[in-house]
Amino acid sequence: MLHILWDLDGTLIDSREEIISCVKSAIEASGELVSNLEKPLRVGPTIDVMLRDAFAKDKVDEEKINEIIRLYRIRYDNSKFENTRKFDGSERILSDTLNFTHHIVTNKPDLPTKRIIEKLGWSKFISSIDTPYSQNECSANKLYKRDKVHIFADIIKRYENKKSLLQKYRRYQVKQA
Repeated sequence: MLHILWDLDGTLIDSREEIISCVKSAIEASGELVSNLEKPLRVGPTIDVMLRDAFAKDKVDEEKINEIIRLYRIRYDNSKFENTRKFDGSERILSDTLNFTHHIVTNKPDLPTKRIIEKLGWSKFISSIDTPYSQNECSANKLYKRDKVHIFADIIKRYENKKSLLQKYRRYQVKQA
């Protein structure tokens, strides 16, 4: 059986509308104006990078960025994900659990990721969900985030005794490390 590592946003689901809506709401709730954005919000990078790219450097400081992120997390984590859609064909691929073991690797935190997977009815297809926050360590209230290279490495280590894990992910880990 082959193990497949899937990204979530932009690969299996279209979450752009949901994310943008929650970010705009968080910006407004922080006292900033969405009209103050220098560039359009770009889904893809992590939320902190998205905000730093969108605001002019002299418009918002790190404290304001962190406040917006906190407000965004409240909104997004509690969303009903009504504007998050499966891409055509994604369920057909994921439902093949006879030939493939499916794993999600995403920059989203665990809570919204699990809620989206459950909402879409994919829990029965997904063997593991790994995020920068999964299986991490906390020290003195500091949360250590893992990047995707370390997430891939952890998954490979977890399944290294299973010969079916795709060798290309080992090569990816070596190239990125």
